[in-house]
Amino acid sequence: MDILARRIPVGKLCPTRDLQVDAVPAHESPPIASSIPGPGAPELRSKCGSVEFNTMEPTRPAVLFLNRSYWPDVEATGQLLTALCEKLSGPWDVRVLAGQPNAVSASSNQEMDDWKSQSVRHGVQIHRVPHLTLPKRRMIFKALNYSSFLRASRRVLRTIDAPDVVVFETDPFLLPFEARRLQRRTGCRMVGYLQDIYPDVAVALN
Repeated sequence: MDILARRIPVGKLCPTRDLQVDAVPAHESPPIASSIPGPGAPELRSKCGSVEFNTMEPTRPAVLFLNRSYWPDVEATGQLLTALCEKLSGPWDVRVLAGQPNAVSASSNQEMDDWKSQSVRHGVQIHRVPHLTLPKRRMIFKALNYSSFLRASRRVLRTIDAPDVVVFETDPFLLPFEARRLQRRTGCRMVGYLQDIYPDVAVALN
């Protein structure tokens, strides 16, 4: 018999209908003999009555970056992190938990006005938390800024969707502890991305 498929009853799934699978000659590959579909691959469908079940595309791995400084902040760590995240946003589901910028740099007046309301930019999801932005002239003001950002970040990280990887930076330097709490809660991997370690620090500690 030169047929690989036939009418198959599906019981309770479709009590009044049968699942119709088209007949395929033996010299041809059946439509179900396919690997996971990729870009450009034909879409596989099954019909039960008028309901269609489409095959789902593979999800991208999610990475969450933790750092107070991010676009449109002019600080160096924020600019470097922005460039990295936007470069990764194609193959990765990139998210950033960031704070308020100390100094804003924008390419246009419209961008200057809109950064507070933007939650997605160039494919990167931005979770921006509110915190103090006191002048950095005095150490006490810097400490208050850092502590308020850490508290706000901790509240968000308690309920944020679990990433596959969390990457912490050191602005502020206590962020690794928040990343560790997220890792314990979700089981994600944790990576440190250190930029605030200068050569003179290593010399001083030698």
